[in-house]
Amino acid sequence: MIWKADDNQRCTKAPLTSAMLEKWEKKYGLKLPERLVAEFNSKNGGTLAINRFKVGEEIINIHEIFGISPDDQYSCMAPLSNWHSWEEEGLNLKDHGDPKKLVLLYGDGHFYYCLDYNGTPAGKPKISYVDIECSSKKAAVCSSFDELIASAYSGDEKPRIEYGAGWKGYTILVKDTVPVEGRFISNTLGTKGGKVRLQTEIRDEDKQELGEMTWRLKSLEVVLGVSEENQLELNIKSVGDGSSAILEDGRWINERFCWRTTIHSKSADKLEKAFRFLVASKKG
Repeated sequence: MIWKADDNQRCTKAPLTSAMLEKWEKKYGLKLPERLVAEFNSKNGGTLAINRFKVGEEIINIHEIFGISPDDQYSCMAPLSNWHSWEEEGLNLKDHGDPKKLVLLYGDGHFYYCLDYNGTPAGKPKISYVDIECSSKKAAVCSSFDELIASAYSGDEKPRIEYGAGWKGYTILVKDTVPVEGRFISNTLGTKGGKVRLQTEIRDEDKQELGEMTWRLKSLEVVLGVSEENQLELNIKSVGDGSSAILEDGRWINERFCWRTTIHSKSADKLEKAFRFLVASKKG
């Protein structure tokens, strides 16, 4: 079973019956994958027990799946044409195929992971990612729902990068511990030989999380900003290669790509100097 033992009022619908399933499939002219129907027979939607999926070198996050409720239009598994009007919202999604054949699995109104029935046999949709706001793109994720579930990723016993290695030879830009939203975050940021490295420790009353990220200096976009608490913060975004290892609940989440992170410090001067150093180093 793929479900977490909780009560997800947003996604979990009434227990599935054969009449409900028949009504849903007749209403939309689509047949749900056998594996998904089997999961719905145990729980009609909800939070996933494992919410990370490793597809190739990329980790995607699908936290929950909507159950089916054939009499409802929203907050249930249904074609995206139920949720959005391409014409009224001015969405340029001509390359996405028939929106009536894109069925929501998970999303937030800006992006969705979908059962994609465009160009597939009955009952065997592929999984696609649809961005309807930022880039209006559709990207293939998996060839089937079974393949998606088989790619569930709960982490590894060891980090793939050398976590905790010394800082000899590094230029240390930031080393600080600050309270952020009830937690204490310790950051060490340094650079050496065209590589930028960040080591993070997050502590609260219940647990400790460790993390490390590395990037090629030339691949970074660096922005100095102000947080909601009016604290200066350094935002790092990767536009190329990077790697990360995050320790959560005793398992290491290893990922080849680490897109962005935010560095907090008590010292605005430290962050300003780090920002200027990284920008100057990129130009050099």
